Amino acid sequence: IRQELGETYSITATPGMQKFPKPEYNIRIEWTCAPARTAFVVQKVLDEIAFVRNATYGPGQVSAIRAMLRREFDKNSQDNSYFLNQIPRRY
Repeated sequence: IRQELGETYSITATPGMQKFPKPEYNIRIEWTCAPARTAFVVQKVLDEIAFVRNATYGPGQVSAIRAMLRREFDKNSQDNSYFLNQIPRRY
């Protein structure tokens, strides 16, 4: 959407999950675009979500993703701003 289509300067996807009061997972996707292109970009985002939802990931890919997330957590857990952001997000 950003690199291939050039429809936005930035796009972010932020996952969230919780166990209580009920198990739930969500993802927030944010971007800016030209107002006239909104419907087109929304459809492209929905297409990407469908692609990811229907994709099959092998053990090697899952392992690589877990390793990346662990490295990211290790790096972020050394930074006070990470914890300061987590406190209001979770409480």
